[in-house]
Amino acid sequence: MTVKTQAIMLLMDGFEDAEAIIVLDFLRRMELSVTTISCTGNKILHSYWGVNLQADTLLSELGDQLYDAVILVGGPKNTSALEQSPLIVDYIGRHDQAGKLIAAVCSAPAKVLGWHQLLKGRSYVCSSGLQETVAADEGTFVDQGVVRDGNLITCKGLGHCFEFGAAIARALGCDLAATKTQHEHIYCDPEKLSFLQ
Repeated sequence: MTVKTQAIMLLMDGFEDAEAIIVLDFLRRMELSVTTISCTGNKILHSYWGVNLQADTLLSELGDQLYDAVILVGGPKNTSALEQSPLIVDYIGRHDQAGKLIAAVCSAPAKVLGWHQLLKGRSYVCSSGLQETVAADEGTFVDQGVVRDGNLITCKGLGHCFEFGAAIARALGCDLAATKTQHEHIYCDPEKLSFLQ
């Protein structure tokens, strides 16, 4: 099955290796187009655990084009760098305003979205404790693995990234049965997808 959609994953040095690769792997298995974007000015990125990854392209080469989904992963250095860039925060915000899917895991929901009023009163989850850094009127923290609220999908952390990938795939139009089949193929408990419809 081919779904005509385009997603991007925004990365800085210090991104959480496994979160990025698991989500990227799952979405590409679902035949979705996912482009890795370096926001550093250099295509070679250095992960949280010292793994080098070559991004597909640079943020500076994207222009004003909007994509169907923007994916953000964790890693303290990565999310700190993303949230400190007004250009990147504005870029994410423009996608959100256009109703595009925003998907964030681990520290990204709190630091990149919550600290810049991009949760817009929606329900979300983030890595433990970081919800305390988000204004109470900004969003509603829900302590579960993956939370979807409108065009926002958030994930608690690495241990839930297969479900996170499945939720993104489903939100981008992938067939429910095919999504569950792929999830089971990589030896994940199908009950973990009971939240998907």
